[in-house]
Amino acid sequence: MVRSSLDPRIVKVNLFIEGKKYSYENLAIRAVGYKISNPTMQTATITIANLNREHREFILKETIPRNRSTSQLIGISLEVGRESTGASLFYVGDIYRVQPSQPPDVTLKMVCIARQSLKGKLISSSQNKSTYLSVIAKQVADELEADLVFRIPDRLIGSYQFVGNAVDQVRKLESLAESSVYYDNNALYVLPIDGLGETFDNPIEINQETGLVGVPEITEYGVKVTMLYVPTIILSSRVALTSQIAPVSNGKYIVTSIRYNITNRDTPFYLYPRLSWWQGEP
Repeated sequence: MVRSSLDPRIVKVNLFIEGKKYSYENLAIRAVGYKISNPTMQTATITIANLNREHREFILKETIPRNRSTSQLIGISLEVGRESTGASLFYVGDIYRVQPSQPPDVTLKMVCIARQSLKGKLISSSQNKSTYLSVIAKQVADELEADLVFRIPDRLIGSYQFVGNAVDQVRKLESLAESSVYYDNNALYVLPIDGLGETFDNPIEINQETGLVGVPEITEYGVKVTMLYVPTIILSSRVALTSQIAPVSNGKYIVTSIRYNITNRDTPFYLYPRLSWWQGEP
């Protein structure tokens, strides 16, 4: 069921500064971004008002372009939810660029990129003998400091070689796996093209009762929808769409990307999933 205004939102920003975690929740926060189930590292723009002066000035100093060669990227994560169900991890990245507001406002707009801190980590990997794809995937996940979710049939790969950074190695893995490969929230996913599950027995329902807003927009490959935030809508999840206004769009889909606009004080608390037709059996 859709949560009412009596079930307050939770939007929490965690900053990781010099080995310590600092959490902010009771400030004005907005997160706008895009998740996609391919090797492109996810980006988010997170705006926060009235951050304490010490942290604000530290972030500004460390993200000045001329300091990038000597500064250390500041980690950031976003937790989202409702008071009745609690918050869950929604985004993990590194602060790449910052824009302060004009006086008298005191806000920071932070452009964040997942695993940007590993862009400069050079990797040289070589396997002279045949190696299982799952072993290579585990190696890539370890280089990303991520957990591995591997759900495709395993097979031997002959003479694997890679030279580059840890992030680019994800694209190399995608070409080997010929499947859906992406990084999201401290995990590297290697999945079938048709999603997380093995069957469509228990799809996530998207309808007016679960938060569907307006009319689904039909695309060449499926539909785009607008809905209130719910934690179950993640990349590669299998969903069943039911629209009373546009029943022609009803059906079974895979979540292939998610745009979002999430705030704790303004109106937006929305996900904009792009859904692709599920190619399996009905």
